[in-house]
Amino acid sequence: MDTPAEVAEWAARVATQLTDLGPELSTHIMATVHEMPQDAEMHAATETNAIAHIGAMAALLRFGIPPEGIEAPAQATDFARLMVHRGVALPTLLRCYHVGQAKLWRQWVDVVFENVNDPDELKRLVTWSTDFVSSYLDAVRVHVVAAYEDERRRWERSQAAAAEDAIRGVLSGQAVDSDEASRRMRHELRRHHVAVVLRPDPVEEPSAHVAALEGVVRQIAEILGAGQPLLMRATDRSVCGWVSCVETPGATALEALEDCVLPPNCRGAFGDPGYGLDGFRESHLQARQALRAAGSRLVSFAATGFASTLLADPESAARFAAAELGALAGAGATTARLRDTLEAYLAEGASHKRAAARLTLHEKTVEQRVRRAEELLGRPLAGRRAAVEAALLIHRLLDA
Repeated sequence: MDTPAEVAEWAARVATQLTDLGPELSTHIMATVHEMPQDAEMHAATETNAIAHIGAMAALLRFGIPPEGIEAPAQATDFARLMVHRGVALPTLLRCYHVGQAKLWRQWVDVVFENVNDPDELKRLVTWSTDFVSSYLDAVRVHVVAAYEDERRRWERSQAAAAEDAIRGVLSGQAVDSDEASRRMRHELRRHHVAVVLRPDPVEEPSAHVAALEGVVRQIAEILGAGQPLLMRATDRSVCGWVSCVETPGATALEALEDCVLPPNCRGAFGDPGYGLDGFRESHLQARQALRAAGSRLVSFAATGFASTLLADPESAARFAAAELGALAGAGATTARLRDTLEAYLAEGASHKRAAARLTLHEKTVEQRVRRAEELLGRPLAGRRAAVEAALLIHRLLDA
């Protein structure tokens, strides 16, 4: 099944459009397959799976590799396992592939028709493409079904299934009996909980990090003087943990958590302490939110709640910051120094003197930099301080 030269060229073009084609394909699948759970986790997983398959097919086409006998992308088998965890039946999973295949085929045929006018050549390429797409999906479905069945058998045997099901029930806000949930989780919920979320960054990091991340949660439990933490491995390869204490952890102990060392290329965050079912859920949601503003160190929701709220929609936040900062958002060390100085100046209540002390600079230097920063903004600071402060924070976090 030799790849036609023009197909390889089109595939290279498609490979540059994954961020558009993947979401379009996954949105169609979620809208068509009504049996799929309609929540953020499932939407994200379906999109990741769609992007992986489009990218894999584009790579095969670009390099002339036949699809027969290939392995399914790791994201595809991860997606199959998630279906088991979420109680999605195998026929529904296969229907996702059927619907996705039809949509993907229409997208690819559009590419063919845009580039070919000769009827005989068009027929040849459409026939070839049909065989390729069918062969590719036949090959990967074998691995996807095997991954689903293996995970289903393991899941049904595992005591972790009951615990994770109970955890998800609490996190989803279902009406749950606290004692029953504690029994299923094998973890007492009538406690003060500090939730932790740790994730390899990027998510393609080896799964070997998972054990190290679980070790970090155990270290946090030791610092807070708690017993064994409750752990759950999420399908995005992050580790969710809950450290539960009889008494509310003090501020000093919580501050000490930020000194915990994370494995390389990982990030993490923890929520405020919360009691009982509501605290268990709310602390986790806070940790998830704080993760948006996390760098290479463990961060708290208390310290990053405002920043992580600003980054709830990174694309919109970046657009706001660029519009608000204007030329001050430019690259280069000089512009970066101006942003840092202006941020310190605003944080110190628009005091040149306090900003100078904070930055260990001469007061005149701060005045000059603030004046120059205001020129680059293109508009006076008066009446826009809050917006500029937020834009500077967004720029710093997205640029980290």
